[in-house]
Amino acid sequence: MRRIAFAAALLLSLSLLAQSRLELTVDTIMRGPGLAGYAPRDVRWSRDSQSVYFQWKQFSDPVEEDFDTYVVGRDGKGLRKLSKEEGEDAPRSSGSFTRDRRRVLFIDDGDVYLYDSAAKKRRALTKTA
Repeated sequence: MRRIAFAAALLLSLSLLAQSRLELTVDTIMRGPGLAGYAPRDVRWSRDSQSVYFQWKQFSDPVEEDFDTYVVGRDGKGLRKLSKEEGEDAPRSSGSFTRDRRRVLFIDDGDVYLYDSAAKKRRALTKTA
């Protein structure tokens, strides 16, 4: 997983450098994520292993903005940013899975959710203030 995330971040940073033809100086390097972007995180496979889901923020996004959820085919084609609703219904990487790995219980923002991979939906089991 870490190798995939590292490779994606490296390829992204190299492509950005090639596109913009930036001169590699101390000032350029000190721009941090503003230069090469943010490394993908929370990388996970879809249930059918045909897609990879991950959280990512582009270099042009404001620092205070949250990471967005993206999906890409396992062949690297079809990168797409998911809407907020689609991102919430995306498969989870952590939680307590059933034996058949069809359902997972997880916590999000202090509430307990059940994600059903067959229906590709999550359902709130608790609603706290």
